[in-house]
Amino acid sequence: MFWLLLLCHFIADYPLQTDGMVIAKKQFPGLFMHVFIHFVTLLTLLCSIMKLEITTCVILALSLSMFHFGIDHWKNVLSRLRPTWIKFAYIQDQFLHLLSIFIVSFIYGQYSLQNTFHIGSLAVFYTLGLLLITHFWFISERVFSCKNPDKLQWVNSSMWPRMMSRGMLYGILFTVNSISAFVLLLGSIVVAWNDFKPENRLSVLAIDLTGTMFLTLTFWLVGQWLL
Repeated sequence: MFWLLLLCHFIADYPLQTDGMVIAKKQFPGLFMHVFIHFVTLLTLLCSIMKLEITTCVILALSLSMFHFGIDHWKNVLSRLRPTWIKFAYIQDQFLHLLSIFIVSFIYGQYSLQNTFHIGSLAVFYTLGLLLITHFWFISERVFSCKNPDKLQWVNSSMWPRMMSRGMLYGILFTVNSISAFVLLLGSIVVAWNDFKPENRLSVLAIDLTGTMFLTLTFWLVGQWLL
């Protein structure tokens, strides 16, 4: 349950949260819309993947959505009180979301007599890894570059080629032969090489490839252990 709830959070908080939504959710109407997107995402995946009773799905989705509303409201309050604490606000926000997901999945595990970290489908776990390597990595890097305008501009401008490159490299996890793995590796390098500026091409490529390979290996090992 934990991994599916975490996947729902990543989907609704990253690819489904536009820059406009980030601004809008600083006010209550936008915050309600953001939380509603989380609720719909949770309800959809819980019903379709876990195949639980609709009442159970609604209770789980509502519980996490209420947690999410409270955490994001607190983040808005903190941002008004300490507007320069951008990095801290982001870190504590994601930590609290992670904690709330653990609490809900733990309580459900006690109720249903299931292991909190039981993984019913590797597809859920590996999709979570893909979002971590692409959208989560990009947004986190953008947050940590907020006080460096030049770095922030470069991060935004290089978003798609870097996410494509990392995504292709992550795809090696699902290959069945060495030729496919080599093609994906070569493709990820070519995509990055053509879109990066010469002065930082090698350094960025090295960071992205090393980080992605480390995370890919980690997800594979954890996935095997969870099975």
